Amino acid sequence: MNYEKFKSILLTVLVAISIFLTYSLWTYQPRYETIEDQDSPVKVTVGEKRPEDELASSLIKPFKLLYHQADKTLGTSNQKEIDKVMEDIGTWNVYDFSQVQLNEQDLKEVSKGENRIEIIFPDNVPLSVYSQILNLDSSSVPKADFDRLIIDLNDKGLDSSAVFFLPKEADKGGASVYTARVDQNSVNAFASRYLKKLSLQYTEYMEYALTDDRTIYLPLAKDEYISYQYFTDLDSIEDYKNALFIDGKSINLSSNGNVDTYISVYNLMTVNKNYNTLSFVYPTEEKVDPWPSSYLLTETMGFVNDHGGWTDKNFQYFSINPDQNKVTYRLFVQNLPVFNDQGMAEISETVGNSSVSKYSRPYFTLDFSSSDFSSSAVSKEKLPSGSSVIAMLQDTKNIDLDSVQDIVVGYKMTRNPEDSRKLNFEPSWYYKYDGNWIRLDTEQKEDVLNGLE
Repeated sequence: MNYEKFKSILLTVLVAISIFLTYSLWTYQPRYETIEDQDSPVKVTVGEKRPEDELASSLIKPFKLLYHQADKTLGTSNQKEIDKVMEDIGTWNVYDFSQVQLNEQDLKEVSKGENRIEIIFPDNVPLSVYSQILNLDSSSVPKADFDRLIIDLNDKGLDSSAVFFLPKEADKGGASVYTARVDQNSVNAFASRYLKKLSLQYTEYMEYALTDDRTIYLPLAKDEYISYQYFTDLDSIEDYKNALFIDGKSINLSSNGNVDTYISVYNLMTVNKNYNTLSFVYPTEEKVDPWPSSYLLTETMGFVNDHGGWTDKNFQYFSINPDQNKVTYRLFVQNLPVFNDQGMAEISETVGNSSVSKYSRPYFTLDFSSSDFSSSAVSKEKLPSGSSVIAMLQDTKNIDLDSVQDIVVGYKMTRNPEDSRKLNFEPSWYYKYDGNWIRLDTEQKEDVLNGLE
């Protein structure tokens, strides 16, 4: 084979190889392993979420139940007793809602007449939200709020009995209220189960008209309460940061003593390690116009639940301010509300345009690991009667009783000076004055009143 023929064959082979390699390169499809996108957002929760259909029943609870007899009023704030009553009422078929205008005398008969049950909530509750708890005919539930549920236990020989939903503003002077009907047999069965127990076990209450528009009920005699101490378990601040911030990668941290501040383009979170509280702000969500109360409650309950923030089961709905789009949930211990000047006992939320714009809360839970609450009991203490508390307020300078909006027994929460992991709970009288809850120093004032007798 001569040289020229060899070159021709070699060139042909090289061209064929080139064509093959080019074709292979064009048609080659490599096998890549699937790699998770590390930048994709991961939904972080602080604790376990609650089932959505249980949110309202676990957070919106009455905190006082009264039974009006002909000559006296009996009542309780025992949550277990109230839960039993509400569970029974929750089986009723409540129907035929209507709006009625009551004059002052009719309103008094409805709310304070003989053989009536009065169930009192901390603040107004939207009927549409509470329809998830009571067996209400959703097609007829009005857009209205109430803070008292009145049940007429008198059997008037009819097939049904009346229940009344009274808003906070309804008291003396007449008001427009909503009424509905309940099967009389259900009411009679309820009365037979509870009335004897109510009469024998409940405490007697006194009625006091704070103003022409507000009547409250206070224990008639001195009552004994228990002081408690509980350990605390801290939630993870890192979990709150990852759950709340929109952009978790561009967060800057600055520290000043026991206060840490986390800042991103969209959000700001301040953590106070002295009191174990945090405050989260989403400025672009701020809204001026008021939202309906039903939306405020639904949105705030869901917002906390979305990141598993109901870590302590002892928080309950406590107040709502539609003008400020603000809802507050308060810690309860032994059926009584807890108060703390540093915000350690409440979850406060302000709703903005499409979500919560301000969110403040503690980031600890109380350790109720002991099945016996008495194991955490420290001491017993008798608090003054309702009439004594009224006398103390009347005797206090710079207090206008017309500006007192409510009076309750609650717990004062303080950090234990000997062990920062412990919190002390001291029973005390509190009064709501111009929107703020203030502790009444009953020991000093009772000594003064006794000295004047």
